[in-house]
Amino acid sequence: NQSQVAQLEQKFVENHALDFRTLDLPVNAVATALKNFFSALAEPVIPYALYNDLIAATGAEEHKLGAIRRVLDRLPAENRQVLRYLIGHMRHVADNAHLTAMDLRNLAKCWWPTLLRPHFDSFESMAGLTPRLEEFAQLLLQNSDLLLSGSVVEQRSGDRK
Repeated sequence: NQSQVAQLEQKFVENHALDFRTLDLPVNAVATALKNFFSALAEPVIPYALYNDLIAATGAEEHKLGAIRRVLDRLPAENRQVLRYLIGHMRHVADNAHLTAMDLRNLAKCWWPTLLRPHFDSFESMAGLTPRLEEFAQLLLQNSDLLLSGSVVEQRSGDRK
């Protein structure tokens, strides 16, 4: 409920080291507060500048994961680190879907709008792109080790050592 989310957000503002386990709040209030935090950022975790290239990469017929990886390699280091941590948490949630009722598909549906925050020109463009954006989020969740494991540049320079 919104009052619980507002209460949690206020407590977090007061104390960034807040131990959520000490609060008597339902897990969905914590999840909503987390999504609110990411939604309030000036730019999404996956920056607007990468959006069109990500759409194209997700629509690739061949070597889709490689194409997505090349786009994600352009993430700022801080965004990559935050995304790795967030996706790792989501995978933990999905691994416990028997308790959370949130598998990778559900998480992808819930989180792609927050991770990408696309701007649609029309209902038609929203309807046309939503399946591709959901697919991207699901591929990211399923293949995060490949898609977010250092950048290709880091790997290449590591190969030369």
